[in-house]
Amino acid sequence: MSDTEFGEAGVQVQERIAAALSRAGRTDTVTLLGVTKMVSAERILAAYRAGLRDFGENYAQEFRAKTSDSMLELPDLRWHFIGHLQTNKVKEVVGKAELIHSVESVKLAQEIGKRAVTLGIVAPILLEIKLDSVEAKTGFSPQQAGDAAAEIGSIAGIAVRGLMGLAPYGTEPEQARPAFRTLYSVYSHLPAAQRQVLSMGMTGDYEIAIEEGSTLVRLGTGLFGKRAPRTI
Repeated sequence: MSDTEFGEAGVQVQERIAAALSRAGRTDTVTLLGVTKMVSAERILAAYRAGLRDFGENYAQEFRAKTSDSMLELPDLRWHFIGHLQTNKVKEVVGKAELIHSVESVKLAQEIGKRAVTLGIVAPILLEIKLDSVEAKTGFSPQQAGDAAAEIGSIAGIAVRGLMGLAPYGTEPEQARPAFRTLYSVYSHLPAAQRQVLSMGMTGDYEIAIEEGSTLVRLGTGLFGKRAPRTI
């Protein structure tokens, strides 16, 4: 993907984000995060040159490789970790991620906190909320979110910045609206310090998510098109 090609895709997405904000009567902004799972460093660089600054990885090994790539040592590029994080991989992410989106348990939060304290930093995180009671295997239920945020927020080295959720698998965009509405309701009841980021919405449903209050959307194919096979 050339800089020009990515620029055109990015402009189209930004226009749709702006339209969704307008439909919702919102005057704030939404962060666009490019999901770079199986996306080459060259294509990430093209996206950066076109103006994108936030990038998210799903796998700890791929995250480590890309955050160590000299080609991607760029001013104000922000790496996010958005996938399932195993406790034994925490050391590869903490200290390098601008935000960890997928904290699904108190145990994981404790491991992140321990690593952050060792590094002398505070790790910003989001709690993963289950929006599909049938398919979702990880995360906190909407009913657990408030208590979980309070408990995890008291862990040394941790700063809870908000929530993350995925629409139920296989739903059409409009069918995702009730789930997003539920997540926004949970988010709106958190303390102000924990209402910094509401990460919901992907390529197929991000406009609906924005209409329902998302502050950050995660797009992969909507920005980068078809991915190459995973090699690392």
